[in-house]
Amino acid sequence: MAKKIEISDSEVEKAIKSNKKFKRNSYWIFPIWFFISIVIISNEFYWVGWISLIISSFYFLAATLGSPTKFDEVKKDLIKKEKDRLDEIDKEKKEVESKAISEKKEAEAKAIREKKEKERLKLLKEKEKKINAELLKSNERVYFSHSFVSEKSKLYLINSPSNQIIESSSTNALKLYSEGFRIIDIDKTGQSAQLDSFNFVIRFSKQ
Repeated sequence: MAKKIEISDSEVEKAIKSNKKFKRNSYWIFPIWFFISIVIISNEFYWVGWISLIISSFYFLAATLGSPTKFDEVKKDLIKKEKDRLDEIDKEKKEVESKAISEKKEAEAKAIREKKEKERLKLLKEKEKKINAELLKSNERVYFSHSFVSEKSKLYLINSPSNQIIESSSTNALKLYSEGFRIIDIDKTGQSAQLDSFNFVIRFSKQ
């Protein structure tokens, strides 16, 4: 149920007094304004003059027709203005609440996405860890290197069935030598003549 708007008699009387003053002032302001507009037009400032004339006419109409001075009319006008003000406040409140709900939903959706992504990465990591453990059991391994220029260059296990590079399996040739592995084959790919621009696929074996 809409709240009943109460306007006191003192507020109505104050508005009547203000409207009467506004209307009285318009009776001498409008003729002066109108005369100035005509003078501007006669001096060939047509656009400025006509705009001034139109605005002055609207001012006079607002003062004479849009400023009621009867008690009931003024009270009705004040109630309407107060209702419009309250409606605007209510509209702004609803917009704020709607925005807050939207932001909450977005935050919840983001949290769900982040949770799913975290779970996906966790499963991927566990899967990679399992594959890595299986590959490390073998005495025949295939490694990938972005740039095999020394025994300390980083090497990564390749899961041959899927050609997947296991990023968490980082090691180097020096460590593999210490475990008894030896290089049995090196394949290099790349277009540049510079050694460090090639990618390498290196096969290690241990007796």
